[in-house]
Amino acid sequence: MDDSQACVRSKPDAVILEPWLEELTGNAPVQVATFLVNPFINGGCGMSRVPIDQTVSGVEATSKEPSGVWLALLFVVVVILIFTLREWQDGIVLWGLLFLVGRSRRIYAISIVLLFTVSFPPYSWPTSWFCLGPMMWMWRDQAVKLSRLRITAEAIAIGFTMGWTSTGFVRAGLPAFGELVHAAARLVFSLQFLAVAVAIRILRNQQIVVAAVTTAAVAVVGELLEAWFGVSWSVSNFALTVAATPLAQWSRWITPFGVAGLLYFVNFLLSPDRSERAVRRWMGPAIGVGVLGAAWYGGALIAANTYIAPLSFSSLPVQPHLKVADNEPWRPWLKLDQLTRASMVERSEIDLIVWPESCLSASWSDEQELRCNDMATQLTVQDFSRLLTPVYRTNCLFGVVIGDRGTTQRYGLAVVEVRRYNCGCLVSKSGDVRRHDKLDLVPFKEGIPALLDTQWMRNHVLPALQINQPLNYGRNYAPLSFRDVDGKRHLIAVSVCYESWLPWLAQYRDTTVDAIIHLVYDGNTANHPGMMERHIRACQYRAIETRKWNLVCSTWAGTAIIDPNGQIVRQLPAVAGVLRTDTL
Repeated sequence: MDDSQACVRSKPDAVILEPWLEELTGNAPVQVATFLVNPFINGGCGMSRVPIDQTVSGVEATSKEPSGVWLALLFVVVVILIFTLREWQDGIVLWGLLFLVGRSRRIYAISIVLLFTVSFPPYSWPTSWFCLGPMMWMWRDQAVKLSRLRITAEAIAIGFTMGWTSTGFVRAGLPAFGELVHAAARLVFSLQFLAVAVAIRILRNQQIVVAAVTTAAVAVVGELLEAWFGVSWSVSNFALTVAATPLAQWSRWITPFGVAGLLYFVNFLLSPDRSERAVRRWMGPAIGVGVLGAAWYGGALIAANTYIAPLSFSSLPVQPHLKVADNEPWRPWLKLDQLTRASMVERSEIDLIVWPESCLSASWSDEQELRCNDMATQLTVQDFSRLLTPVYRTNCLFGVVIGDRGTTQRYGLAVVEVRRYNCGCLVSKSGDVRRHDKLDLVPFKEGIPALLDTQWMRNHVLPALQINQPLNYGRNYAPLSFRDVDGKRHLIAVSVCYESWLPWLAQYRDTTVDAIIHLVYDGNTANHPGMMERHIRACQYRAIETRKWNLVCSTWAGTAIIDPNGQIVRQLPAVAGVLRTDTL
């Protein structure tokens, strides 16, 4: 009998968790965690309470791990389950790992998933250095004969569950079929770890350093492909876990992909190799600790020697702490105007007022007539320029959807076409309007990823997802300019929401700008604070990469001022309020 036939009937030495856990804490969450975890320890198929990683034949056997190793992992798993398992969907997906064969393999799998999950916000535990290490134990073990099908099933199950439990806000933020779209994106994400598993297995006879370097390179290539297809990389890229540490400073030269590669390399080194020789067994962890220490110290030196010039203009980001409600009209400009006026009463001189994404009524670029004398019901770009600019007497930047009317050629005929853009609009003190059109759209929420953007997808997929008015991709980038109270000209790059995640966009390569301003709508993930925290971490990377001040203005929570070193200077919690850069 091989390891795949290991669901056997009980023996006296069964591992039973309930008494130990109840004696330890005696509370209900532990009982739930026990119920979830016990099958992972005591056998698959719900039948056995015996350790099954025993040598059962001369054909296939697993290496005997010291009981302390998997007991320590089990303790970590139970603690994380108690504190982090919040949604029933996560419990069902985690339960799927029950079908992995082998006691230690189930413990390794669940520990990988949970340690990976808590390395991201809102938990931000320091587990990203070692959370993937058990993968080396699972697939590098030379004593276990693993079929290709088994490796594929294990890798996809682990990768899918890692992605699912760490990005619950994805399904919450979609208007329809959120679970289906989330599952499809996580399946794509799991393919990266299928490649990782194959690399580990192929290199199992190589030195641990060679295996770690090669496998880390495979993982980075997987991230690059995910980013290229535009499906799942933005919110789950591994570098986000260390955005607030000195390691992030290296992204200025090696990009976030390089930082992620460093993390993968350290992870795959920190697990002791299965070898009888002590030198070979601990060579990987020793090198991993050394590499991590050197990179950390080097990053700290880079940050300490970076000159931070003051922000060259004063700004007033305003956060209304509002979100779209089903039965209420969306009029955030009323709260924004109230907060802006209150702040300017205290100190009127400000160079630039900033409001978040989608905070005005949908507007037309060619509209000339005056539509509104009372902004209680609507406020277009033209209305803002006419009604509020004279009151504020300064430059204003805000997010708004703008429609362009035009024509296109179809079947040899000129057909009327309306193109809608998610824009950042700058209205100067004189009332002139300039805008930045969003260059990349949120996949399956604002539109179709560029590689999949066909007429069939627009006619069938978007209506099914209840995206009845998809947006269009912006075509060109140009910085926006304004003059401060002293008449000095300033240039800013504008990033609208999803653009903050994508380091290759044109606004992050523009060295002429004084600052980068991110306009964000985060109301659809108000119940998932980890999403906005990840967004801010992405902006921290943009600040480090460009060595520019980055200002984040959001609708619900997280409005922040980030210096060129990537450090958050000030940040608003989930309340209505303003930040002023002239008081730094």
